[in-house]
Amino acid sequence: MAAEQGYAEAQCNLAFRYGKGEAVEKDVKQAVHYLCLAAEQEHARAQFSLGLCYHHGQLVEKDVKQAVYYYRLAAEQGSVISQCLLGVCYKDGKEGVEKNIKQAVYYFQLAAEQGHAEAQYNLGLCYGSLTEGIIEGREADAKKAVHYFRLAAEQGHAGAESQLLFCGAAESTERAAFNDIFVSAKRTAHCYRLEAEQGDAIAQTNLGLCYEKGKGVEKDLKQAVHYYQLAAEQEHADAQNSLNSLLEANPHLNSTSNYSPNFFSSPAKSTVDTVTLRPEVNNVRKERKNCLVM
Repeated sequence: MAAEQGYAEAQCNLAFRYGKGEAVEKDVKQAVHYLCLAAEQEHARAQFSLGLCYHHGQLVEKDVKQAVYYYRLAAEQGSVISQCLLGVCYKDGKEGVEKNIKQAVYYFQLAAEQGHAEAQYNLGLCYGSLTEGIIEGREADAKKAVHYFRLAAEQGHAGAESQLLFCGAAESTERAAFNDIFVSAKRTAHCYRLEAEQGDAIAQTNLGLCYEKGKGVEKDLKQAVHYYQLAAEQEHADAQNSLNSLLEANPHLNSTSNYSPNFFSSPAKSTVDTVTLRPEVNNVRKERKNCLVM
C-alpha cells in the first residue's frame, strides 16, 4: 500500500478516509496517525489539517501553539488558508499565543494578495479599529481598512459587507470616513432576513451578526447561533468561524447548537454563486440594494 511505503499524498488521503469512514472503518486515531506521517514529510494539506485539529480541539487535545506550528509549516509552502488562520492566531493572541498585529498583518497580506476573502476581511479589521492606528497612522489605516473590506465584500464575505454597512465605511473624495452611516441598520437587518428565509447563507451569516452585535435588532446570542448554524451547515466559512468564536466565548450557548465542524470534508465555501440562486432570492437582493440607497 502506497501509504505504508511512505508516500505523503497517500498517507494524507488515507487519513481522510479514516476520518470520514470511507472504504475503511472510521478510526480517529489512525486518521491523526497518518496525518502526522504526511505532515512530517512536509505535506501542506496534512500540516494544515493538523493545525485545524489542534486549533479547535477536534480529534486531539486543543493546543493553539501546536496549531500555529503546523499552520506556519503549511503557510511557508504557500497554503493560503494556513496563512490566513496563522494571521487569526496572531490577531487574537489567545491561549498561549502572544498577540502580534504586525505578524497578523504579514500573514493576512500573503493570503489577501492571492484573493482570499477571509484574509482581506481580517486585514480590514487590523487596519481599522483593532489596530488603534499603530501600523501607519490612523488616516492611512482607515483607508486601507475600507479597501480590504470592499475587496472581501465583492466576493460575498458576510463580515466585510456588514463592516461596510454598520461602521459606515463610505469613501469620500479624499479619505475613508468611518462615521458616515449611510444605511438604516433596521432596514438592512430586515433585508437580510428576507434573504435568509430563502436559504441564502450570506444573508443568514449577516443576520447572525446583527443578532450578535445588536445591530438593527435586539441583541440575542441564541438567535445569532441559530442563523450562524444555518449558514454553517451550508459550509459557509464565515459562518463557521463566527459560530465557533461565539460558542468558544459563550460556552453556555453550546446546548443551543448541534453543529460540529467536519475537518475531513472539502474546504468550506466563503461565497455564494448568485447565478445559482432561486429567482426569488435575486429579487430580494434587488430589494437589499434599495436598502443601501435609502
